[in-house]
Amino acid sequence: MMTLSRTAAAGLLLFLSMPLPVSPDAAVSAQAAIASGAHCAGDASLPVDCLAEAAMPVSDARLDRIPSRMDNLYRYNVNSDSDLVTFYNRAEHKLQQVLTFYNEQRRLAIVIRDFPNGSWSEAVDIHQHIGNEALEYDSHNYTAFGVAADGTLFATANHHVDPLRMAISLRPYDITSFRQLPERSINPQDDDRVTYPSFSYLGEELYFSYREQEVGGGKPAFRWLLKRWNTSSRYWEDVAQLNTGTHLRLYVSNIAWNTDGTQLHLSALWRDDRPEVLSRSTEQQHDLFHLYSDDGRQWKQYGEGEVALPLLWSGAGQSTVPQLIWNTGKGDPVPGNAGSIAVDSDSHPHILNTARDGRLFYHHFDGRQWVSLGDVFRSGTDDVFQLPDGMGAVSARGDSLYFHRLSPELDRKGVLLAKGYVTRYYHASVDKNAIEHGWLSMMLTLNQHHAVGSKRGNHAVEAYVLSIPLSELDDFSTPYLK
Repeated sequence: MMTLSRTAAAGLLLFLSMPLPVSPDAAVSAQAAIASGAHCAGDASLPVDCLAEAAMPVSDARLDRIPSRMDNLYRYNVNSDSDLVTFYNRAEHKLQQVLTFYNEQRRLAIVIRDFPNGSWSEAVDIHQHIGNEALEYDSHNYTAFGVAADGTLFATANHHVDPLRMAISLRPYDITSFRQLPERSINPQDDDRVTYPSFSYLGEELYFSYREQEVGGGKPAFRWLLKRWNTSSRYWEDVAQLNTGTHLRLYVSNIAWNTDGTQLHLSALWRDDRPEVLSRSTEQQHDLFHLYSDDGRQWKQYGEGEVALPLLWSGAGQSTVPQLIWNTGKGDPVPGNAGSIAVDSDSHPHILNTARDGRLFYHHFDGRQWVSLGDVFRSGTDDVFQLPDGMGAVSARGDSLYFHRLSPELDRKGVLLAKGYVTRYYHASVDKNAIEHGWLSMMLTLNQHHAVGSKRGNHAVEAYVLSIPLSELDDFSTPYLK
């Protein structure tokens, strides 16, 4: 397994001042400390005293190569928000990190390591356990990974209006024990036309969210569903259906959890797909709003209380959602996406999203109202995360990756983290569980992007996981250069 050295950015003197070796097999960077306030909430595998049981090893920033090349012809290896996941292995009393991805044979693979210092395992091909169907040439078809409280592992992939393709481990924390999810493990009315699968956590509970599409009579209906894994019955229990309506789509962000693991948060928008609408595309997207929940079943808004589900939209600014961040019926920007969301130490949500015109916006709830800032910085991606003393984000510009502090003071310029490891089609996906242990960790790779089905074959390239202590980000001065 290869671990890349950091390239010195400020000449020989700075190079000589670096504390660790520069060979291709060495991990490098400045000394890291665990961010104060790192906690266990949100990771379904972590007991309350997990940090006492498994103190985070002191380590340096590192860039570790994945021991298998990826097929990056499309965005399917970078579009997920839950493919890179850190969790506490209760059986071995240590933190581990898993990555799911499509290898150069275009098959679902998985690797694991001790976090943050361990070497990656050899990749395990688990494609047969999600049905063995050929990967579609479609950037929608990304991977996702989740861990239940008892150590049961889940991997799902290759969906764009397809039957549910999910693998489950037979043994706790064992990536070699995957088998296909048994029939009758989920409501059969909800598993035949799946898109956008993702895993999240509420305390010790593992949640699975996705969009299910119904067809018939020329009236497609799109439902965003939330399930919860029952470790006793081994069943994905129905929790919530967020929306209803025909010729109407709801697009949802990642589902985030707060510091103590007692709330779920999301942002969302509507897309009008009625036949009379001339352009059924992002041009017909409307509004932007936030919801939160204490149990996954009942969803609320600040100052409004519980919101009746399923939600329904009838026109710009006209829906059963009482409070909007953006109301396109009143001239607010047309949203390009629902963005990414994270929650600060006061349980206040923060959202980064892109308007259809390409501008990146930062929205946050300050305890009284929503505050929005436009044109915060230029980026081809958006991912927000909690810092020990505020909020941060990563941006991608061309082949460069930057860290930006969002609060308490917005840094529009950013701090360069890496150059030459991403493309303009890259979408950042931060390991939110690693954030809780004081680390920024994300996968970097050179991916392409094409219209669905427009290009065949494969594009096999290497991939890396970049991990940097949160305490180093503001003053990170020696980026990884390629």
